[in-house]
Amino acid sequence: MVNKWIYIENKLIKWVSAHYLVLAYVSITALGLMTRYFARDFSNSDYVRFLAPWFEQLREGGGLSALKHYTGNYNMPYVTIMALLTYLPIEEPLYAIKAVSIVFDIVLAFMASCIVRELRGEKGARGNVALAGLLTYALVFFSPLVIYNSSFWGQCDAIYASFILLCLYMLLKEKYFWAFAAFGTALAFKLQAVFFLPLLLIYWFKNRKYTLLHFLLIPVMGVVTGLPAILAGVSPLWGLRVYFGQAGENVEMTLKFPNIWYLVHTDKYYAHSRMAIILALTALLLFAIIVAVRRERIAKEEILAFAIWTAGVCVCLLPGMHERYGYVVEVLAVILCMCRLRYWWYAALIHLAVLNSYLGFVYDVDNLQFMAYGTASILWVGAFVMFTALLCRESFVGKKYLEGKNGIL
Repeated sequence: MVNKWIYIENKLIKWVSAHYLVLAYVSITALGLMTRYFARDFSNSDYVRFLAPWFEQLREGGGLSALKHYTGNYNMPYVTIMALLTYLPIEEPLYAIKAVSIVFDIVLAFMASCIVRELRGEKGARGNVALAGLLTYALVFFSPLVIYNSSFWGQCDAIYASFILLCLYMLLKEKYFWAFAAFGTALAFKLQAVFFLPLLLIYWFKNRKYTLLHFLLIPVMGVVTGLPAILAGVSPLWGLRVYFGQAGENVEMTLKFPNIWYLVHTDKYYAHSRMAIILALTALLLFAIIVAVRRERIAKEEILAFAIWTAGVCVCLLPGMHERYGYVVEVLAVILCMCRLRYWWYAALIHLAVLNSYLGFVYDVDNLQFMAYGTASILWVGAFVMFTALLCRESFVGKKYLEGKNGIL
């Protein structure tokens, strides 16, 4: 009898040893879902004023057939998901709306893990790479910003962010068709995905691994993801109207995102917004020129840092930034610190600064904060400046550059 139990225990231990990674992922996911379960009944004014009325409008109109009468300001791919949810036998839509975002929390964390394993796979031992991917999954899935965004707020930023990470992963794998398909899908869900378009343009110009024809996949995916709405009678140009409307509705230099404009303390939007846009475009152009005249192509391990910088400079300098608009930058910072541990401080500081801005919106309490907004802005902007300095030292200082008759082109 004793020998039989020893045999069973040995078999069990052997099986667990062979599948420990899967078990670890499942355990982390279960704990993360339990954490989110406690916030299932939480709602705030965004849900009451927008999501719940939109859901009821779709339900009363017959689900998908009501898409052509939708009056909100979300693009059709997400509204289509909401329309499909109306067919579920539920009274309160809060749980269903949150469930969709939480599913993509899992996808987001998994894609973050995949990127880390891809970037570390060529340098580290197999076991270390697997553990780094597992830790990345845990850090992203348990990120306070990710949990607040989906489980408390009911926001859907995890959806477009998952596709942005899929785009970067496919870029690393040199599967460019799928990279652009993923980016087009991300942009169809959220306008903020456009912050990563400069990276794709710079990488195209410098490395020439794909053609301009790949960029046509972006509007194609906009049509494909909006096809149910188009068939229901919605104009194919609906998304453009929504995004132009979103760009024009924010008439403040910053809406609690801790960027440079919170330090300037200006409310003269119309006087400064154009200057801010020109400043952001100039910064991106200068970055593109420096990368272009560098002799070396963009290395695989540089893609992640370049993605953070190009998107980071957008949320740092552009006007009208909500506290959620740097969502992907914050997730990418976690990925970066798992690939290069010396950047842990960058991920920590920007998470702390943005979390300070989240609290007031999540709990509907003005000026709910654990530090002054100005202090949070100093943290975020200071961390980004230090990150920029380190990026320049690693990728540009001491490198060889193309030369013309009068020196560097």
